[in-house]
Amino acid sequence: MALLLVVLGLLYALIGSAIGWFWAAKPLEVDNGALQEVTAIGTVVARAEGRYTESDSVVVTEFVVLALQARGPNEVLTAAAASLQSKSWKVTEQTSMWVQFRSQRWPNHLLTVEVPDNASFSLQGEAYENVWREAISTAQDPAALVILSLKRTDV
Repeated sequence: MALLLVVLGLLYALIGSAIGWFWAAKPLEVDNGALQEVTAIGTVVARAEGRYTESDSVVVTEFVVLALQARGPNEVLTAAAASLQSKSWKVTEQTSMWVQFRSQRWPNHLLTVEVPDNASFSLQGEAYENVWREAISTAQDPAALVILSLKRTDV
């Protein structure tokens, strides 16, 4: 009887592992070509990666702090938008502090360009704040920085 219970326990564990492996969260990573294209508009100062689970997928968000030639919130955001639009990224939504884009070349990607301020800041949490501090300390001109966040949306 004890042997039967051990065998049943092992079978149960194997079946559970097989089901867990089959249904394991699949990472939705950013296409490397899309990331290269959007980071080419400036100089990469710092990078971070975020992950969260949605449905049965792990959505990977690439955060990149770029230094641009412009200076100041309005000018930097305008310069980033113009550069991205010249690469066929289309504005889908915008405020005075951020602009979102989509590209026909990568239709399942969402790009957000943000001018950081204390009220709305996508790099939240200690690890991300450290990345931002690093970016500010290494940038020649902190007023020329923008944050790009790029993620897949085909969850």
